[in-house]
Amino acid sequence: MAGSSVSSFVTALIFNGVIFTVFILIFILLKGKFTRVYQPRSIVETVPPNLKADPQPKGAFAWFFDLLRKPDSYIIEKAGVDGYFFLRYLKVFTTVGVGAGVIVWPILFAVNATGGAHQAGFDIISYSNITGKWRPFAHLFLSWFFFGAVIYTIYKELVYYVSFRHALQTTPLFSSLPQSRTLCIDNLPKDLLNEDTLLRLFPAAKKVWFTRDTKELQDDIKKRDKLSGKLEGSINGLIRKAIKMRAKAIKKNKPIPEPSDEIVSYVKEKKLPTYKEKPIPFVYKKKSLLTTGVDEVGEYNQKIKEEQAKYPDGFEKTGTVFIEFASELECQRAYQGVPYAKELRLSRRFTDIPPSDIVWENAGSGFAVRKSKYAVAAAVLTLTIIFWFVANYFIVCLDVFIASIH
Repeated sequence: MAGSSVSSFVTALIFNGVIFTVFILIFILLKGKFTRVYQPRSIVETVPPNLKADPQPKGAFAWFFDLLRKPDSYIIEKAGVDGYFFLRYLKVFTTVGVGAGVIVWPILFAVNATGGAHQAGFDIISYSNITGKWRPFAHLFLSWFFFGAVIYTIYKELVYYVSFRHALQTTPLFSSLPQSRTLCIDNLPKDLLNEDTLLRLFPAAKKVWFTRDTKELQDDIKKRDKLSGKLEGSINGLIRKAIKMRAKAIKKNKPIPEPSDEIVSYVKEKKLPTYKEKPIPFVYKKKSLLTTGVDEVGEYNQKIKEEQAKYPDGFEKTGTVFIEFASELECQRAYQGVPYAKELRLSRRFTDIPPSDIVWENAGSGFAVRKSKYAVAAAVLTLTIIFWFVANYFIVCLDVFIASIH
């Protein structure tokens, strides 16, 4: 058969269809079994009442149709603004794709299939099957239609987003959030790292917070969390293993290991979990996770507590400040005035930033540090492109050389 292979397409369609069906069945089975994973907001008791969602209806796909019937206000309240706009994105562009397919595909199918080029296989419905003078205009006009529909949809959604954002910023709930009236300024000069000086520059400020150099404290917290995660995972694994061994012994009427409350009765001491300490690069030292690890977590807790007690005066100020104002109006006035302050000509300003969106390790980075990181990243990207260009060019030249020999 000339042209595209129908049999290859059908084979691939069946193969991928089977995989798709298997994954859907696995999802349906797991969704009904692990409700805490797939609908936690409806069953977890610690979820606040205003965020608690309605239980999902029974049925494999009943949840999907139930979601389609939910009003936007319900989704915004339960899933938040980010979740709502993600669902809206899926809905809008699914509508665009399906709508374009329903309108465009039947027309182009008829135009191409009767094109008269006598192609075979799937090529009969492709552009290559067209021989007439006017038939290509169908592709042209429909591409204009589809492109225009996409542009119109993007424009409409942009207008909706701007209107939604403005409406959200005027709600009492948003106005009550500290982030709505807090201004963040980075790369402050050293003579402005003083609260009194900043208050003279921003007389309407209510509170001022400077970021501090807490690198050592953050490193200790990361080490503590990493070791605690290993300890928790190992203990849970040992408990599960001991429970299985005890249940197996009871089932087979065998004696339970004694003492039954000691983990060494179920697991040999040499097989107890350990962790590696690296005091010197490439030199590792094994330690017992259940003894030394627990003591080390306690030491980290004490050290972290002592370091936190020194905050904020015991830590050096960095070049970023958060300034809270009494109202959003005063915050916006200060935001608009930052570019006109000669002391802040190298500073950037931000507002409406949730604390969870801030990378605190980078909050105190100055202008020079940011630019150097940007330069290094750009250099690495450029060198990567050059490397793969040279490698690809070499492969092409080698292929041409081998072809010329044969």
